[in-house]
Amino acid sequence: MLPYGTPVPWLIQYGFANPGSWVGAETIPDSNGRLFWQDYVAGLNPLDASSVFVVRNLSSTGSPGHYQITFSTALNRTYRVETSSDLLTWQTLAGWHLRETGGDVTVSDNRNLSGTAQTYYRVAVY
Repeated sequence: MLPYGTPVPWLIQYGFANPGSWVGAETIPDSNGRLFWQDYVAGLNPLDASSVFVVRNLSSTGSPGHYQITFSTALNRTYRVETSSDLLTWQTLAGWHLRETGGDVTVSDNRNLSGTAQTYYRVAVY
């Protein structure tokens, strides 16, 4: 394994069969601008610019003060959605039970946020 945990077999799977090509693989951005270890963790293909992990939408559920977040997933990964009012303290909104689908997933925030000055969301992938 390399410093950030990218398995050598994963690098070989994507054409980095020569150990000399592993030098810098953890710190040099790929064609998507991400580091190889980030592609590995997110379950993405480092050779495919369309292989992305992205929050696609944050919208109202139609009920005042209620929101939902939609994001892409990859197979064999687990996701956690977190929320914060100050970007310092984060709470899990939906977690470890969010398994991959290989497609988009939408998570609703069922709290009533009417009158809340600001709410932030982030999605972690494992």
